[in-house]
Amino acid sequence: MSEISHGDIGKGRRLRIIVRGALVLMTLYYIVLAIIAPAKKLRTFGEGVYPDEMIVTEDSVVSALQREKLFLKSRIELAGFDSTGLSIDLISRTIGLELKGVMLHSANIERTRYGQFLNSVNEVNYSRFFSGTFTPVKQHANFKKVPIRIVDAPRDTSGLLPDIITADTSSLKPSNVYLELDNGIVVRLIDNDARFFKRFAWDISGRVVMIASNLYHVIRFNIPDYNPVIKLYLPGREIRTIYRAIPVSGRIAIRI
Repeated sequence: MSEISHGDIGKGRRLRIIVRGALVLMTLYYIVLAIIAPAKKLRTFGEGVYPDEMIVTEDSVVSALQREKLFLKSRIELAGFDSTGLSIDLISRTIGLELKGVMLHSANIERTRYGQFLNSVNEVNYSRFFSGTFTPVKQHANFKKVPIRIVDAPRDTSGLLPDIITADTSSLKPSNVYLELDNGIVVRLIDNDARFFKRFAWDISGRVVMIASNLYHVIRFNIPDYNPVIKLYLPGREIRTIYRAIPVSGRIAIRI
């Protein structure tokens, strides 16, 4: 019995070593692919794209002027649509709803956060990400986008029921909006008045979703998608106003 017990212990120890080794290798593999992913994003997004009149320069003044020009052209494109569009200007820290070139509503962005990836791209790659307008391909929020009730009109007054008003309680909780654009960039609108632990929980949940998606690609031996994230902190009432005013297929222009 003693020999069998020692054998079982040895097998269990070897199994633990194999499992730990596999986890280490998988972690290293995940890290390598995560490092490669940003380079792949630039390469695939820029395939066949050759921006006109873009100058790669170390002159910050010329660089700023080029980015302003791109933003103005994007807003002109925004004005060509019949629906409300959204312009986000991280230089002036403003976000606004526009229709046919008219600013319908604007708000101040209280804080911004985005990674080194977007902060370090050269002018050519910047133009590939921010030239023109973009449409959300995924979007969700922790409140209803359209807080209305749809009912069928009665044939006559006999079928008329008392109107039941349902209060919009979204203002009672902090607001959080997720927009993934068709250029691969994620824009998050975060209630700046939310408690730290609430914002931390939102951030953790977002990272868990991202890691789960990346693991799906890693298991299939593919390079995971990389989505640069821009976090915009502003009052919750502004987030609700802006999100509800943007059509599902609305257009967005960005300058950073």
